[in-house]
Amino acid sequence: MKPRFIPPWRSLIFLFDMTLIPHIALCNSNFSILFLLFTVMSNRLTEKPYLLSPFSIGLCYIPTGIGSLTGSICGGWVSDWSAKRFPRAIEGRLIFNLIGSFLCPLGLLLCGWSFHFNLHLAGPLIGSTLFCFGETFMFTSTSAFATIKKPTMAGTILALISSIGFLSSGIGIIVIIPLFKILKFGYLFSILAAIVFLLICISGMVIIFQIRKSNLTTTHSSILKTTPSSHALIDQSKDIIPIQLF
Repeated sequence: MKPRFIPPWRSLIFLFDMTLIPHIALCNSNFSILFLLFTVMSNRLTEKPYLLSPFSIGLCYIPTGIGSLTGSICGGWVSDWSAKRFPRAIEGRLIFNLIGSFLCPLGLLLCGWSFHFNLHLAGPLIGSTLFCFGETFMFTSTSAFATIKKPTMAGTILALISSIGFLSSGIGIIVIIPLFKILKFGYLFSILAAIVFLLICISGMVIIFQIRKSNLTTTHSSILKTTPSSHALIDQSKDIIPIQLF
């Protein structure tokens, strides 16, 4: 089979796939907030009451790096385990990773309000580490999910996720940084945490719907195989819930 050219903009069609876009939106939002967190964190640590040197600020990013590394490893293991636990739908590998992503809004709230009230440095460090863990914990499973769902276009989808993530990060920093002068850390990070929480809920509803749809399809197929005659099929069809395409 001869290779053929595929237009690079064709990957944008996946932005209209409602079984993919909620998870992509969640990962890109967390990625954008991660860049924003690193940007404002370095500036905040040079102010009172912290007044840290550049070397000390660099040391503060070590826990976040460890959190990201740990989240990636644990996220991949949990994703593979949950795929065996829920084999009927490929969305099953996202369930426990989505639950773990609740660490993202929790970490944002802890980090933001610790900076807001000038609390001990341990507060924002723990909050940012929790956020980094939750971000990579979910990103790993989403990448695996996209690869399995669209194996022939896996590279295109992953490239789309990365490009949108960097684009939204740049736009987010330009838009949100001026808001710090108005809303301060606590309130702005609370808004960001609420956005992430909403995206998690939307992604969760899509996962539940797809798993339920897969279970109904399996049940319907098993009934068709075990039905002895067309008359029995008509009698049992009343008990079958119609499957709605998503």
